[in-house]
Amino acid sequence: MYYLTSAPYMEEGFVMQRLRVRMIAINLEDPACGSGCSSLCAYLALQWGGPRAQFKFLIEQGKEIGRGSFIHVGVTLNQSGDGVETISLTGQAAMVMEGTLLLPE
Repeated sequence: MYYLTSAPYMEEGFVMQRLRVRMIAINLEDPACGSGCSSLCAYLALQWGGPRAQFKFLIEQGKEIGRGSFIHVGVTLNQSGDGVETISLTGQAAMVMEGTLLLPE
């Protein structure tokens, strides 16, 4: 995973951070890698944070391959600042396919 950060800023008690991310593996690129972005944001929050610090990350991904996606990750650190207490993931991605999954009765 490759990422580029902008300067963080404070808004309503949260450290706000914008990221541009690319997730490339085995000659394929994931346009919206929620699990990778969640892990990256937890790592960055732990590096930059402190006790009970709260972060909001706005991540842009997939633009280079024509499938632009926006992912929002919120991270709250624990009371000592050395662990993640909560993490949330929301976002909007480009639809790639649609289908129906049939389960056996």
